[in-house]
Amino acid sequence: MYGYLNPYFGRLVPGYGSITPGGGGGGSCSGNDTYVNKFVSDPLVTTSQFGNAVALGDNICWVGAPAGSNKPGTVYVFTRASTSGAWTEDHTFQAATPVNNADFGWSMSYDEDNNRLAIGSIIGCDVDFYTLSGVTETHEQKIDANSGTGTSAGNDVAIFGNTCLVGVPGYSSSKGRVEYWENVTGTWTYRSSFQMGSQTPTNFQLFGNGVVLTDDATAYVQGRNMSPNELTIEKWTRSGTTWSYDSIFWADTGKTYFFNGNYSTRLRWINDTLIAVAGVASGGNGMMIAIDANGDYIETITYPEASGQWGWGLDNRGTDAIVGAPFRDPGATFNGGEVYTSILCY
Repeated sequence: MYGYLNPYFGRLVPGYGSITPGGGGGGSCSGNDTYVNKFVSDPLVTTSQFGNAVALGDNICWVGAPAGSNKPGTVYVFTRASTSGAWTEDHTFQAATPVNNADFGWSMSYDEDNNRLAIGSIIGCDVDFYTLSGVTETHEQKIDANSGTGTSAGNDVAIFGNTCLVGVPGYSSSKGRVEYWENVTGTWTYRSSFQMGSQTPTNFQLFGNGVVLTDDATAYVQGRNMSPNELTIEKWTRSGTTWSYDSIFWADTGKTYFFNGNYSTRLRWINDTLIAVAGVASGGNGMMIAIDANGDYIETITYPEASGQWGWGLDNRGTDAIVGAPFRDPGATFNGGEVYTSILCY
């Protein structure tokens, strides 16, 4: 199986922030330059939403396709040729016990140090853990979210060492919360949960819509400040099994970038820059916001291809990044999805 399309390249122009298709190529950084090609599943699957979540390792990546027929969800494994940079589809896998309408592969997080992959199922409200060896994945454990069903548990997931955070934005009338799970001698165990800290938990805050760990005791979590309804990213720290609110890291004051504050679905760090993804923003085209380590806005990153919710899936390994656009329509497939490979130089 070969999942690579003829490459075309683009460049992120510093200070402008959009990736513009054009000629040329290469893969080196100059300012905030970004070079792009893309790949798809083989065969193409209508409504699969390929690229809804992605995880990137060393010349290997995992792509979630949570929808498709009956929506049990599928994860695609690709390897990259070291010389040409082409991505080739190696195999696919589903949950250990596939369940229709579970949306397995909705979210994903890769822990490179421990070679472990966490995969969320937003409708199933559970997370599956896999240990990895080369292209082979071995199912380790499935956890059912403590928050219960119908809570969108697993909308995003973050793993770092023995710490796993599960975003549950639909919890309690969409107040949202984040669950903390710890790997204790090989078994993932529920420890605690926390809700929005900068405001009293309120309906429709969607706290936990996006979550990322920078170490096993520092997290950044996206929610909504309901007055005046602005996207807010909070910093949290852990001592023992207790997570404590630290500060507002960044807020979309005046709703400048995210209409009504509810469009960020992924948070990822690239070196000292936090990327907040907004897959359904910009008329459904998708976009990203780059924020520096001090919580200051750097720029908005967009892609000019129409529709597709570019950015819904995002992961990086250093400045090497892959970006999912699950609602693109390659080969006339409806919502078949595509994945873009990039170099984001932050």
